[in-house]
Amino acid sequence: MGFADLLKSEAAKDLLDKGLDFVKENATEEAIEELIKKCKEMGLTENETVAKLVDKFDLAKDVAEKYLGKYLK
Repeated sequence: MGFADLLKSEAAKDLLDKGLDFVKENATEEAIEELIKKCKEMGLTENETVAKLVDKFDLAKDVAEKYLGKYLK
């Protein structure tokens, strides 16, 4: 079995999918953290920041509030 054949295997596809999901999740979380920081710098209220998170990342309000609690310091 050559390298090209290995890349076509289901295990390789599964590993690649998991890797891409990991990158996407972490990139999104970093973007959420940055948006929260920018909103704080701009003097937005917590409610305004939650609204921005909901709009920008298509999050449920309660999920946005959890991120706010995690990153707002």
